[in-house]
Amino acid sequence: MKIQELLGLYSQNENINKIAEKLNQKKQSKIFAKGLVGSIDAILAACIYHFNYRTQVFIFNNAEDAKYFYADLQSLLESKNTLYFPASYRRDFQVDLLENNLVLERAETLNRLNQKQGKGELIVTTIDAITEMVINEVELTQNTFEVKVGSNFDMQFFIDFLTEHHFERSDFVYEAGHFSIRGGIIDVFSFSNDMPYRIELYGDEIESIRVFNPIDQLSVMKVDWFYIIPNVQKMVEQKRQTFFDYLPENSIFFTDDIKLSTELLENGLEKAEKSLVRKNENDADSKEKKALTDISDLYINSAQFFDYINKYSCVEIGVRNGFKSNEIVQFNCSPQPTFHKNFKLLIENLKNNQKAKIKNIIFSDTSKQIERLYTIFNDLDNTIEFDPIYHGLSQGFIDNDSKLACYTEHQVFDRFYRGKTKTKYNNSKIITLKELRELKPGDFVVHIDHGIGKFAGLEKITDVNGRMQEAVRLIYKNDDLLYVSINSLHKITKFSGKEGTEPRLNKLGSDTWEKLKTATKKKVKDIARDLIKLYAKRKAQSGFQYSPDTYLQVELEASFMYEDTPDQATATADVKKDMESPHPMDRLVCGDVGF
Repeated sequence: MKIQELLGLYSQNENINKIAEKLNQKKQSKIFAKGLVGSIDAILAACIYHFNYRTQVFIFNNAEDAKYFYADLQSLLESKNTLYFPASYRRDFQVDLLENNLVLERAETLNRLNQKQGKGELIVTTIDAITEMVINEVELTQNTFEVKVGSNFDMQFFIDFLTEHHFERSDFVYEAGHFSIRGGIIDVFSFSNDMPYRIELYGDEIESIRVFNPIDQLSVMKVDWFYIIPNVQKMVEQKRQTFFDYLPENSIFFTDDIKLSTELLENGLEKAEKSLVRKNENDADSKEKKALTDISDLYINSAQFFDYINKYSCVEIGVRNGFKSNEIVQFNCSPQPTFHKNFKLLIENLKNNQKAKIKNIIFSDTSKQIERLYTIFNDLDNTIEFDPIYHGLSQGFIDNDSKLACYTEHQVFDRFYRGKTKTKYNNSKIITLKELRELKPGDFVVHIDHGIGKFAGLEKITDVNGRMQEAVRLIYKNDDLLYVSINSLHKITKFSGKEGTEPRLNKLGSDTWEKLKTATKKKVKDIARDLIKLYAKRKAQSGFQYSPDTYLQVELEASFMYEDTPDQATATADVKKDMESPHPMDRLVCGDVGF
C-alpha cells in the first residue's frame, strides 16, 4: 500500500469529514478530537490539509513531541510546505543562550508566511516558540532582499545591505550570515535557507543563480530567484510583534493540551524574567547593547495567548478538553500492542486482526526491516498477511472504526526511531573550506599534480579573463609559488605523515613527483600481483561453509536499536557471503571508535 492510498481511505472517514466540514464553516470552530492514539493525529492533520490547503499550526508542549509529529507530517505529505518553528534559544526561555541554527529555522518560517505564496503552510511548533515575539512584518519586508535572474544588480548597494544586516564578509561561505565576492561571482548564505546561493553576473545583470554545497563548493541545482533574510534576532531595536500577526485569518490551530500549555508558559516566563535580569546586568556597562527591561518585549503571557488562539478555528488533539468546544468528535482507537520482539505474540495478534477483518499495515522507513519481517513470517507462519508502507511513523495504533491496524516496525522490534531529518553534508576526503580556514601558514599540503608544498594563505588574483578571484597560495622548493583556484580545491589534501618528521618540499616543474607517483603505482601493482597469487592458492583450498541465515539471525539483526549505515550493511553482507562460501575467508573488518 502507498501512503496516498492510506490518506485516500482516511479522507472518507466519517469523523475526519465531520471535522473538515466544521472547519470550513465561516464561524470559528472549537473542536475536541477525543480518543486519538499514536500517529493518527498526524493522519488527521494531513487529511484536513488535503481538504482545504489552509495554513495549519500545531502547538506542542515539548520539543520532542513536536519533532516526532513534524517527522510524521513529512512522511505522510512529502511536501515542502511542512515547517518546524523552534524557539530562538538553546534552552526554553533562556534569553542569553541564542542558537544560530534555530534562528535560521525561525527566519525561514517567517519568510514563507510573509511571502504568502501558493498553498498554506503546515507549521509545527512549541508553546515557548510561538509565544516568543518576532520581528514585525513591515521591518521584515523592508529588510528582505530579492535576488532574481535577469534583474539589474547594484554591487555597492548589495554590500551595504549585507553589512548593515550583520552579514560577515569572508573568503569562503560555509555558514548562515556569511558572504563573499570574487569578481562577478557572489556567494551568500541567507538566514532563511538550508544552503548558500551563488550569483553569477554578466556585467550589471544577474545571469544565473545556483544553490551550492558549502563543503565542496559544487552546484546542487539552478534556481530563478531567492530571498536574502537577515538575522531576525539581532534586530532587537525594532518594535516586535507576535507570530500570530503573520498568519492568514483562516488558519487552523491544533493544540496538544491547552491547559498544560498555559501552565508551562507561566512557569517559563518566570525563568525568562530571571534570565533577562542577569543579561541586563551583564550588558549594563555596554553602550552598544540596549537593555530589555520588560519581559513583554520578548514574550506574550498566557492571557494574551488565549486571546490570540480564540480568534482562530482550533482542534484540540490532547486528552483533556481545554476549550469550551462546540463540537466533540469521538474516535475509537487503541495503541499498538507491545510485543517486545516476541514474534509468536505478534503473529497471534496479526491473525486475530485478520479474523476480525482488520487490515494489518506495517510502517517502516527502511525496506530492510520489511524484508526481515517477511523472512520471519515465512519461517514461522506463512499465512500472515500485511500491507507494508515504506514510510516511517513515530507511533502505531489500531483504528477500530476504520478496521485498520497500523503498526510501526521500530515498536515491534523495540528499536530507536529517529524520524526524518534534514540532509546533512557528507564528509569528503578532499580538503574542506573549514579545514582550509583552520590551516596556518607553513602547514604542509599535497597537490595531486605537483606534490608536497606549504600553505601560505589566501590571495586575490586576476584570472585570464581579467576577473578577481580568491586562490590558495602554495610555496614549493626554492620559494616557487603555485596559486590554486577554489574550483580546484579537490586537488589539495592536508599532508599526513610520521609525527614529528617534516616532509621534503617538491620542486615545481621537475619530474620528481611524477617519478614518485609512478614508482608508488609500480609497488602497488607488485603487491597486487603477489596478493592475486596468494588468493588463487587460498581459493583452491576448502574451508568450513556456514549455512545461510535462518529467521533467528534475521530476528536478532532486526532487533538492533539502530539501523546500520550503508557501509556497515555492505561489510556485513560481504562477510556473510564469504562465510557461506566453501573457501577460506580472508577479510579484516575495521570499525571506528565512534561506535
